[in-house]
Amino acid sequence: MMDLESELLSASQKVGDAFRVQDRLMGNAANSLSVVSHNVDVLTSETTRMCELSSNPQRTIKEIDDEFCRITGLNKTDFVFLAIATAFQTARWIIIDCMTDFGSGAERDERIDHNDKSIKDAEGESIDSTVDRLKDPQDMRYRSDVIRGRTWTEILSEPVPFDVIDGSADFDLGMSGRNHREMTLGHDPILGWFFGTINILTDTTTLKNVKTFIMTRQPRLRFSRKTTFTEALRSAYASCRIDKKRLSAAIAMEAIHLKSDFFSKAGLPIPVITAILPDLSSSLYKENYDALCLAKDIGIVALQAKTAILINIVIAQLHGYFFDENKYPSREVFEVKTRKILLYSNIIAESSNVISVAIRSLLGDVKAWKHLDFGGLLVLLWRIIKDVDFMYKVREDYVSNKFKEIVVGDYEKRLWPLKEN
Repeated sequence: MMDLESELLSASQKVGDAFRVQDRLMGNAANSLSVVSHNVDVLTSETTRMCELSSNPQRTIKEIDDEFCRITGLNKTDFVFLAIATAFQTARWIIIDCMTDFGSGAERDERIDHNDKSIKDAEGESIDSTVDRLKDPQDMRYRSDVIRGRTWTEILSEPVPFDVIDGSADFDLGMSGRNHREMTLGHDPILGWFFGTINILTDTTTLKNVKTFIMTRQPRLRFSRKTTFTEALRSAYASCRIDKKRLSAAIAMEAIHLKSDFFSKAGLPIPVITAILPDLSSSLYKENYDALCLAKDIGIVALQAKTAILINIVIAQLHGYFFDENKYPSREVFEVKTRKILLYSNIIAESSNVISVAIRSLLGDVKAWKHLDFGGLLVLLWRIIKDVDFMYKVREDYVSNKFKEIVVGDYEKRLWPLKEN
C-alpha cells in the first residue's frame, strides 16, 4: 500500500514538473514571438525609409546643405567681429596711403653723385677685401683668337667694361652718359648678374637688344668691334676653366658696381623689363622711376600686405575663442564662420579702396591709381582662392558624412535581442 502511495506521489510531481516546463516554454515562445514581431516592425519601417530615401535623395542632401548653411551662418557675435575687422582693414589702407607715396619718381637731387668720394671709398674697400680673399702668388693670363679672358687681378683693378660710352658713336648706338645704364644689360639689377658678369670676364658690353661689343683699353676703355654674346659666353667659360677665381672676382665686381649705382643720382633701370619692354624701360627711366623707386614701392606693397595679414590673424585668433563644441559638430565647421568674417571684411575694405580711387579718377586725378591698396588686393585674392576652396571642402565633407549617417541609420540599436533559453 505504501509503495502505491509513493508511486502516485512521484507521478503527481512529474506531472506538475511537466506543466511547469510547459508554462515556461509557452512564456519563452510568447516572448520570442514579441521580439520577432518588434524586430520585423523595425526592419519594415527601415525598408520603407530606405525606399523613400532612394526615391528622392536630392531632397535629403538639400536638407543637410541647408542645415550646414544655418550652422555656419553669421550670428550677432560674428557680425560684431565682421564690423571690427572691416573697420581695421579700412583704417589700415587709409593710414598707409597717407603715410606713403606709392609710384612716385626718384628725388635724385637728394642722392649722391655716382662718382662721389664715399662711393669710391666703399668700392675700394670691397675690392681690397676681394683681392685679399683671392690673392695667389701665381698669376695666369688667358688669350684667345677672338676674345681675351681677363685675369682676376685685372678684373678687380680695372673699371667694368659696360660703364663707358666712348666709341659707341662709331656704331650709331645712340648712347649717352644719361642713358647708358638703361641701355646695357650689365646695369640691370637682375639680368646684370648674368650678362654683366660675362661682360666683366671677357671685356665686352652687351646692350638690351643683346648686341655685344668687344672693348679695348688702349689707349683708353672704349668700344672696339662687334662680336656675339654666344662667343662672349664661350670665352668666359674657357677663362673660368683656367682660373676659377676669375668668376668670383667678376661676380664681386658686378655686385660692387650695382651697389654703387643703386643709390646714386643716376640710379639703375627697372629690372628685366629693359630686355622685354625696352621702350617702357626708357620711358620710366626718363621719368626718374628707377630700381630704387621700384624697391621702395615693393616695400610699400609688402607693408600693405603684412598689415592686412596681421589683422586677419588677430581677428581669427580672437574669434576662435568663441568655439563651442556643444553647438558645432567640429572645429573645421566653426572655422568656416571665421573665414567668412575675414573674407567679407577684406572684400568690403578693398571695395571701399577701389571706389575711392574711382572717384578720384572721375574728379580728374590722373594719378589716382597710386592710391590703390595693392598689397591688400593681393591678400584678398589669396583669401578668395584659399577660403572658398576650404569652405567648399568642409561643406562637401559635412554633407557627405551626414548623408552616410542617414543611409546607415540606427535600426540596429532599435532591434531587440532574442534571449537564449
